[in-house]
Amino acid sequence: SGCVIMAKTKKGNRYWHGLIRDNHLDKEYLCLVHGCPDLEPNTWTEVSGYLTPDTRTSIQKKVLFLTPRESENLPYDLRIPSTTLVRSLSQHGSYTLVQCKLITGKTHQIRATMEALGTPLVGDKMYGTDPNLYVKWIRRELDQGDREALVLDRQALHSWSLSWTDGDGKAYQIRADLPRDMAGIMDRSTE
Repeated sequence: SGCVIMAKTKKGNRYWHGLIRDNHLDKEYLCLVHGCPDLEPNTWTEVSGYLTPDTRTSIQKKVLFLTPRESENLPYDLRIPSTTLVRSLSQHGSYTLVQCKLITGKTHQIRATMEALGTPLVGDKMYGTDPNLYVKWIRRELDQGDREALVLDRQALHSWSLSWTDGDGKAYQIRADLPRDMAGIMDRSTE
């Protein structure tokens, strides 16, 4: 959920791709995770390492986040640099609201990073508390118990803020409020 940029013209498409390619578009996400990350509250922590195909699973598009030390023996072409700034915002029962700022912006980066920190996203079928749920979901075999374990029908990852500066030096920022489904989980967890 959250902020999405869509170009209406080829010129606009080139503009946005240029901002993304040149790392001039700042993206921040809010996510609701299981547990509490071992982070200093309200303090940005840089989590850097590498994403690599997760050979422990049959799910081909799943990646694994590894620290530089954990990835020492991997071939260079299997190491995709990954850097995310992460900070814990608030705890809600057994869940924590976390803010993530992408530095590298790779596919599944936040999901794999949070899984590696031991705090997977609520509702995440692939990187969540039970990786078998993704296969059951693909096969349309999720039962009521599975849905309850997921807590949310989707991963609790919300594109909260996009900011950039145009060619004339004018700064822009757009934000999207936390969606009701995520806020509802937080409210119920602190009652």
